[in-house]
Amino acid sequence: MGLINAGILAGLATLAIPVAIHLLRSRQYQPAIMGSLRFLQQALQQNVRWRRLQNLLLLLLRLLIVALLTLLFARPFLEKPNPEADDELHVLVLLDTSASMSGVAFGTANLELAQETAQRVLTEMPEKARVTLATFAEEAREVETFEDVDVEPVGHTDYGAALLWGATRLQRSERARKRIILITDLQETGVPVEPMKEWHLDTQVVIESVPQAGTWNAGIDRVKQPTPYARKDALLEVNIAVFGSPPEAEVEDDVDVLMEIEDREPAKHSGPLSTRTMAIPWHPTGPGRYTGTVRMETGDAYAWDDVRPFSIDVKEPMVVHLVNGEPGQTRFADETYFLRQALAVPVTDAQQVAFETRESQELGDLSNTAVVALCNVPFLQQAEITRLRTFVQGGGGLAVFLGDAVEPDDYEPLLRAKLIPGTLKRGKVAVPRRLMTWDAAHPALALFSKRESGDLSRIVFRDVFDVQPNEKAVVLAQLDNDRPALIGGRLGKGRILLVTNPCDREWSDWPAERAFLPLMRELFAFLSRGSGVPGEPAAALGLNAPDSARETDIRALPEEEFRARLGIGAAPVEELVQQDPQEGPEARAREDEIWPYLALGLLAALMLENTLADRGRS
Repeated sequence: MGLINAGILAGLATLAIPVAIHLLRSRQYQPAIMGSLRFLQQALQQNVRWRRLQNLLLLLLRLLIVALLTLLFARPFLEKPNPEADDELHVLVLLDTSASMSGVAFGTANLELAQETAQRVLTEMPEKARVTLATFAEEAREVETFEDVDVEPVGHTDYGAALLWGATRLQRSERARKRIILITDLQETGVPVEPMKEWHLDTQVVIESVPQAGTWNAGIDRVKQPTPYARKDALLEVNIAVFGSPPEAEVEDDVDVLMEIEDREPAKHSGPLSTRTMAIPWHPTGPGRYTGTVRMETGDAYAWDDVRPFSIDVKEPMVVHLVNGEPGQTRFADETYFLRQALAVPVTDAQQVAFETRESQELGDLSNTAVVALCNVPFLQQAEITRLRTFVQGGGGLAVFLGDAVEPDDYEPLLRAKLIPGTLKRGKVAVPRRLMTWDAAHPALALFSKRESGDLSRIVFRDVFDVQPNEKAVVLAQLDNDRPALIGGRLGKGRILLVTNPCDREWSDWPAERAFLPLMRELFAFLSRGSGVPGEPAAALGLNAPDSARETDIRALPEEEFRARLGIGAAPVEELVQQDPQEGPEARAREDEIWPYLALGLLAALMLENTLADRGRS
C-alpha cells in the first residue's frame, strides 16, 4: 500500500487527545461510607463495570475515528504489481544532447536538468524491465551511462532519425512491450517536414520535456566571403540570426563582433543586433588557407553559437589569355569586350570559378595560364602553333571563336596540329538559325539542363562557319538546321572547344541574351579543369564552417503538436494519468485509491460512537 500525501500521517499525533480526556474522566476518588445509602451499594457496583466497558469502547471508537480521518486525507492506494508485464518490457531512454540543450538559466544548464530527469525515470523503472540508454543530436548512439555525456556543438537536432534508430533497435528485442522515453526540449527545427511513414506504431513514446533556458537566442548564423578573390583587401560578412523576442535594449544596443585570424591582430566591428549582417575588412597576404574565429557577446542564455570558427581558402584566379584577332575602335566594338565582361563577374554559389583575363594580339607568354581563347584570330605563326600545342597537351584549355577574319586555308595548320576538332569548309553559311539542341548531360552544359538556368534556344546565329567535325569530336550544340554550333575535342590532357560564331555581336546578338554570361563562364570553367592546369579550378575564396542556423532557433512546440508532426501517435494511456510537472501529487487521481472505503468506515464509526455516547448519558 502507498500514500499520496504521506505527510498527513503527522495528524496521528492527535490520537493523544481522546486518551487524555479518557484518563481525566477516569480519576479514582476515595470512597466514603454513608449509612443512609447502603441500600444502593449493590446496584452501583454493577453499574460501574458497565460504564467502564462503555468508556473503553468509546475511547477505541474515537481513536479509530481520528485514525480514519487522518488516513482519509493521506489518500492511501493499493498497488497492483504485474510481474509478468515487467518481464516483457524493454525501455529505450533517449537523451537530447544537441547544442540547444546547453542553454543556462539561473546557473543550471538544460542538459543538467535533462540528466536529473533521466535519473528520476531510471529510479522509477520496474526492476524487471530491460533498459537501454542512448544520446542523440544529429545521430543517435548507445551509451552506458548519462553521467559523463556533454552537448554536441556541431550539427542539429534530428528527432526523426533518433526515433527511427530507437524503434529499429527495439524491434530486435524479444520482449513484447517496447517503449521509448524521449527527454528533450521539443525544439521545432528538429521535427521533420512530414510525419514519419516508417514509424512502428507498436512502440510507445513517452516524452519528458525540459523547459527552454531562455525565450530568445541570437547566434552567428554564417560567415561568408562575398568578394570573388582576394588581392589587396577583402570583406568577411558575418550574418547574425535572432529567434524569439529579445528585449528592446538588446536589439538597439551595439554588439561587438570580433574576428580573430591566426598570426594577425583581431579586428572588431560594432553594430546593433537589428542589422543582422556585419562586414569586417581583412587583408590576405596571398594564396593559402586562413583559419580563425568570429565571436560576439549577447545577453541570451545560449553561449555556444556566439563563437563560430571558419576556414578560408584563398586561391589565385584562373588566368584566361585572350588573343584578340580584331581590335575595335572603341571598347564596345572590341572583339573580346563581351567575353571579358562575362568572365569578370564575381563568383556566385552557382558558378564557383574566378577568372583573371589577360589580352594581347599575339599568343604571347602562356606561363601560369589556364585557358587560351582565340577570338576571330586570322592565323597563327608556326612557332605559336607549336607552343599552343604543347600547352594544350600539358592540360591547358583552348577556346576557338570563328569570325569574319578567319579563312579556312589559314586554319589548316591548326587542323593538322589537332588544335581544332573539325574541318572548316569554304565560305560562311547565312542562316539565320536558332540554337535548337544541346547536350545537357555534358559537363560544359550541365547547368542548362533546366530552362530557369538559361534558355539557350533564345540564341540566334545570323551567320556561321560550316564545320565538318572530325572522328573524335563531340558536337555539343546544334542549330535548327542540324549544323554544329559548338564542338568539343581533346588533345593530350587538354580540352578544346570550337564555336562556329564570334564572341561579339557581329554575327549574333547572343551577348545580349541572359544565357550568354553563365554559358561563357561554364565553358571556360570546363576548359580549366584539364589535368595539369596551373592553379586549381575552384572558388578563389572558399569558406568552411559548420551550419548552425537550425540549432540557433530554440523555439519549442507543444507536446501534442510535436507528436502530430512526427507521426508517433498520442501519449500512452498510463502516461495520461501521471502528474503534471507543474502540479503536486495531490492534484492527480488514481484508480487504485481506497479513500471511499475509508469514508464509509469513518461514517460507521461516527454513528456507533454517537449511539454509545447517547446511551451513556441516558
